[in-house]
Amino acid sequence: MENSKQHFTWYGSASSEAGPFMITAVEDFTQWRGSDDALPIGYRVKYHGPLINELPSRFQTTTPVLFADEAGLLQFIQSLIDEIYLVQPEITMREQRKMTVEEIVAAAKGAASEAAVSDARESWQHIWHEHKHGSYHFSLEDKNLLHLGIGIETDYSRICETALAQDEVAVASFGTNAQALFWDVQPNTVTLAIDHRRTSVFFITALTNTHREKALQLVMDDTKHYEAGQLSLPTGRGALVWAPMTQGDLGAPTGLSLVADLNPPVQLNSLNILKVGTAFKVKPGIYDITCGWNQIEENDFAWVQLRLQP
Repeated sequence: MENSKQHFTWYGSASSEAGPFMITAVEDFTQWRGSDDALPIGYRVKYHGPLINELPSRFQTTTPVLFADEAGLLQFIQSLIDEIYLVQPEITMREQRKMTVEEIVAAAKGAASEAAVSDARESWQHIWHEHKHGSYHFSLEDKNLLHLGIGIETDYSRICETALAQDEVAVASFGTNAQALFWDVQPNTVTLAIDHRRTSVFFITALTNTHREKALQLVMDDTKHYEAGQLSLPTGRGALVWAPMTQGDLGAPTGLSLVADLNPPVQLNSLNILKVGTAFKVKPGIYDITCGWNQIEENDFAWVQLRLQP
């Protein structure tokens, strides 16, 4: 095989604070609502603790209770709190303070830096899911009796809890016939390379420039990989974005198709976080997805490849 430099050119990159990246068609990305809880797809209440067994039977569940509207959510919460006080009149209730998106990002940074890498995603999800409506904690004489968490269901939370629950790479649908590849590689930076025919794209996690070239050649020569499905790029315009972001969060909310046509591409920034995405342009069509994990000079890296179907 010839040198990878003769076939591939390195393009843009995207970085994440925590949580997955998404790779999708620019046209599909317009439908992605990310973690924007201003347009929720539903609401969820989940609670646990020994007090559950003393509550009326309709409240004796450890699985999340889902609601389509906020009115139903609030009515259920008030009914549950009323029942808790009927069972334990002396109980103490502590409510978690609501947090802004900026506070959530700051907290996620701390969780990612302080926790082990394997715990970073779980810490991010825990912080994010409880920020909008907060949570309630019930105790009596220093005994924890029940914890109640309230979450807004968003495109982002649904993907994290379903498509990415068992694997770090998954293709999932959203909106109206839209789809994306979701890739959970923890807080990281992903750089992409496109071959000269624009029929193949490699996405590789953070490495030095020298190591990226070696890693790309290693991946091209390696027969060990995992099939992860297909992704449609009908106009050839694609986007690599940190998944909590939406088109409205980025610096070019109405012109991503134009950005994708630029060479070199423009880095996409949110209002308060730089380089959360980049756009790219390849030949239109259906792309097969493969992925894997390798090591170069004791540096572990993950990779994803999109390859145009014949």
